[in-house]
Amino acid sequence: MGKDLDIIHMKSVQEIDEKLETQMRHRLGHGIFISQKPDSKQAYGVVGLCIPEIIDDSKTNKRIVKVLKFDSIGTFEIKKEREEYDVLLPRFAELYKNVTMRTNILIANVETSLLEKTYEQLLQIPSIQNAVTPMRVILNDIRTRNEFNFNEFKRERGAKKAIQYMEFLKDLDLIRIENGKIVGGNQFIEFEKDLKSKGGKEMFDRLLAYILKNGLPYINEYLHLTSIKPYIKWVASYYFPSAEAGKLLSLNRLGLIQNFANIYNMGVLPPHSTASNQIGYLVDYAKIFDEESGYLIGNEDVLKNVSQKIGI
Repeated sequence: MGKDLDIIHMKSVQEIDEKLETQMRHRLGHGIFISQKPDSKQAYGVVGLCIPEIIDDSKTNKRIVKVLKFDSIGTFEIKKEREEYDVLLPRFAELYKNVTMRTNILIANVETSLLEKTYEQLLQIPSIQNAVTPMRVILNDIRTRNEFNFNEFKRERGAKKAIQYMEFLKDLDLIRIENGKIVGGNQFIEFEKDLKSKGGKEMFDRLLAYILKNGLPYINEYLHLTSIKPYIKWVASYYFPSAEAGKLLSLNRLGLIQNFANIYNMGVLPPHSTASNQIGYLVDYAKIFDEESGYLIGNEDVLKNVSQKIGI
């Protein structure tokens, strides 16, 4: 995309129809297109953007080019000046901001759809199990003692963090205050009923999966349990390009690392040892990927869910 050149002068309506889109591309970038033209009732039009995406398959060495299309990233206005027309273009900074926002929303939707299918598997990763241990402690106390000792928990975790955990679990309806005591909420009681014949481990695995699925934004923003987020990003770095390609890709670990860096705009590749170690947990513990002859392969059902949710 080019500089912030704000106005295009046009001599006639015919020139606008024939040349405006081309002029916009010269000024704002080759992927720009007019998605909605102004008319007699509306002086404003809408511009969109097509972004070519290069998708590589490590096993076949085949390169697929797909187009990521955003129909609305900014507006332009046409003003009549005597016998000619001035087209007021959107500023480059505005377009860049809107494209970044739309891309981030798309990636967030990919991550959310992946959580719906993989949250139980992600909980098999030791660092994620450790991250949700405080919630396991709270819920286990309620299960075995029918109430939770908040003061004891507060001494161990600190007042601020303890209150955050309480508010979080309360919002998920897993705990409630009754007669001055912290007891199981409606959702917790339902889990107990459904899993009465099961062991405690299975019940807590299901409870923690429910927490991970429904509470990830809060976990990231307020509880700062940052060990969870990288694994979701690794999974998204496989399934987002697979959804764009319309098939499961076969990626070696370097290929997945490159996808990760591109999708999350890292500029440089993450350290290979750390990245490969995290990918290994997704293979060996979470079983989210199969690894055959050095190539990572995903799951058709997960891919289908992602594709449907993001409309690819």
